[in-house]
Amino acid sequence: MITRKATENDASQITRLFYETVNSVNQKDYSKAQIAIWAGNSQNIDYWLNCIKSQFFIVAEKDSLIIGFASLDEMAFVDFMYVHKDFQNFGVATELLHSLELDAYKKEFTGIWSDVSITSKPFFLKKGFKEKEIYTKKIHDIEFENTIMIKSFE
Repeated sequence: MITRKATENDASQITRLFYETVNSVNQKDYSKAQIAIWAGNSQNIDYWLNCIKSQFFIVAEKDSLIIGFASLDEMAFVDFMYVHKDFQNFGVATELLHSLELDAYKKEFTGIWSDVSITSKPFFLKKGFKEKEIYTKKIHDIEFENTIMIKSFE
C-alpha cells in the first residue's frame, strides 16, 4: 500500500469508493433513508474535484486501486476518512490519519478535529480523539447523530 496526494484523475475511483463504503460499511448503523441521503452526493464530480484541489487530500492505493482516502482542510478539519469495504481493519485508516497528522504538524496546527459518524467513532476514539459534542444534524428532513471529536497535539 502506498499513500499519496490525490489528483483530479482519482475522482472517479474516489466517488465510487465513497458510494460503496457508505452503502455497505455504514448500513449497520444507519437506515436506508439516511444512507440514500449520505451517498447522494457521490456523483457531484465538481464537489469532489474542488475538495481534491482545496484540501490536503490523500489516497491509499494498492495495485492501482484506491482503497481509502482522507482529507484535511485549512481549519484543521478532517473532512473525509473512508476505507474500501474490502480493506476494513487492515491499517488503511491508521496510515491515512498518520499522514493527515504529519501535514497538520507541518502547518503548525495545535490539533485536528472532525464531525464523526456513529460507524467511525470507535476508530477515532482509539486514535486519541475526544468527544466534544454529540448532536443531531438534519439533511432534507433526515436526522443523523454525529459527534464532534478533537485531538490535541499538546
